[in-house]
Amino acid sequence: MNQPTHNTVPFIQDLWNSLFNHTDLDPQRICCSIQGETYTYQEFSKRVQLQVYRLEAFSKTVANSLENASLDRWNRYSTSTENKIKQATVDTPLTSDISPNNSIIVTNPNFRIGVVIEDSIDTYCYIIACILRGCAFVPIQPSYPANRLHDILEMAELDAWFGPSETPVLSNSTFLHLNSVDIERISNSNHVDKLNSDELAVGNSQISRSHFDNSTGLGSDNALDIPNSFKSTDLRWVNELKNPIHWESTAYILFTSGTTGKPKGVPISYSNLQHFYEGFWDLGYQLTASDRFLQMFELTFDLSVSSFLIPLCLGASFHTLNKSIIKPLALYDVLESQNISFALMVPSAVEMLAPYADDIELPHLKYTQFCGEAFKLSQLNTWSSCCSKTQIDNVYGPTEATIYCTRYTAYPLSHPPKQKNGIVCIGQPMKHVALKLSDNQELMLGGSQTTSGYLHSTDEQKAKFQEGYYLSGDLAEFDGQDYFCLGRLDDQVKVQGYRVELSELEFAATRIGENVRFKAIAVVSDSNTKLHLFCVATDEDPFDIKTFEKALKELLPWYMVPHQVHKITEFPLNANGKIDKKQLIDLYVNL
Repeated sequence: MNQPTHNTVPFIQDLWNSLFNHTDLDPQRICCSIQGETYTYQEFSKRVQLQVYRLEAFSKTVANSLENASLDRWNRYSTSTENKIKQATVDTPLTSDISPNNSIIVTNPNFRIGVVIEDSIDTYCYIIACILRGCAFVPIQPSYPANRLHDILEMAELDAWFGPSETPVLSNSTFLHLNSVDIERISNSNHVDKLNSDELAVGNSQISRSHFDNSTGLGSDNALDIPNSFKSTDLRWVNELKNPIHWESTAYILFTSGTTGKPKGVPISYSNLQHFYEGFWDLGYQLTASDRFLQMFELTFDLSVSSFLIPLCLGASFHTLNKSIIKPLALYDVLESQNISFALMVPSAVEMLAPYADDIELPHLKYTQFCGEAFKLSQLNTWSSCCSKTQIDNVYGPTEATIYCTRYTAYPLSHPPKQKNGIVCIGQPMKHVALKLSDNQELMLGGSQTTSGYLHSTDEQKAKFQEGYYLSGDLAEFDGQDYFCLGRLDDQVKVQGYRVELSELEFAATRIGENVRFKAIAVVSDSNTKLHLFCVATDEDPFDIKTFEKALKELLPWYMVPHQVHKITEFPLNANGKIDKKQLIDLYVNL
């Protein structure tokens, strides 16, 4: 595809058309249901408008406050040289391009915006506003331990953030809290283009649904309403904010487990996301605006992006789990009650639903995708017996390759599905993806869905990207038609779809027990993966497991906390003098 330097990214154009044209044509079309509460496209689009306007006001403020400051923080994506950036001036319009003498390049600023993750309508609106405005959204999970949040914020280098004002760590930060931007005061100033930071006044940071429930959707006396001058029925004011977005600017940054003891930041560009979008539609799914999509993932997990973005671009609806219901029942409840027709799930979801298999009836489910961890043949057989009318696809791909990058249709087939050692085949690369195997059978991922590297890469992390390919760490085979993923070459495992580096767990443990030796092991059973941590302490060391476990929970997110901590006298060794993992499991783990 031809990619001009500056252009409206096609999937964003689809998103605009869906949000605003569909609102005009059918304002009561269902957009989403979140925690059991349903919202129309009219309600959703008006909330998005509000956040887009906040971002626009923030952008103008920064442009007028930079003065002699470096433009580097909002030209991260620029391919121009450092000298060109130094020559830029704050008087340059935000949408200017390179001048004939190549002196400056200042385009739509690619701000990094933190979004505090809650399962709420506003969280999704913050994210969509960031996309429409060409910013990079960075999901922030407030329940993470403070040390991990500090690491993420340090690497992310946020410019501002959306979310509740009382959010830990962020509430005391120097980043601008966008919810506090008083839009009415800005509008009444009549000089949006000349704002400075002092004029981003603080208003009420919470928005209640009642503000959007009258006939116009906007109250007249709410300090957070879109000003009257921007209430035109044809939404021309929205179109005026469609500044060109640089294809290589960052769309979002997700943080995954890292071997250094700190999370790795994975930046995904608008180009990466656009090529995933094209690849998705090339898979041949027959979907319309009447389809209903499942969104079962936390928003720090990249599978969530396709679960809400694809339906919104299509004008369809997405539906989240009701957290007030026990998870297995909540999953089945939303699949059944919302007549879900397209579901992307982790394979372990089948294990959760297995006890209810005999009662499952999902006649509306046309497509099921499984991703995030190895898809077992036994899980495929269970799901196909429950949902005999659904097409079942195994999709594969790490965060670095933008959501997923291969597909294998495992059901229905006229022959037994392809598998190796009970693990379903991962199939063939998507439209813009290139695959190959290294000399040691490591699967390498290339093409325009793959990110170019990590944030603040170490030498070890840079080595993961070679000649346009990402070294996945997965051992693989190719049968001349399809690829098979056979396991990991390193110590990375998946726990309920989340990537966990065992070395990061061990590193966190040593911060608590400095004189203790640790070894983390993942034990895989038919139903799930559990982490076990083994520790050898000296007789003099007052190592208490309960105290240690409490301290570990303050350092690691829930999915990295070991299922069990084992205090032993010595590590068993194999013939090569290495710790014998099999003996540890046989001796101490009750499978």
